[in-house]
Amino acid sequence: MKKGLILAGAFAVLAMTSCKKDYTCDCDIKDSSGTIDDYTAVSTLNGYKSDEAETACSDKEGTVGTLTYTCTLNEK
Repeated sequence: MKKGLILAGAFAVLAMTSCKKDYTCDCDIKDSSGTIDDYTAVSTLNGYKSDEAETACSDKEGTVGTLTYTCTLNEK
């Protein structure tokens, strides 16, 4: 009986952690030329944190011209 309850509890925890969730990807955008004020762009992502959401958010990072994007993934 106890083994069944432990197994059921472990399965429930695993099922809850493997679900897709909503995350926000907050990107701080800085302009090295000073033409544009610094700002933060926020987008909503849905996926598994370990792969889909982290990859999608980190893909937004980089430099385009004088703009530098630094992004952080947060659980919504």
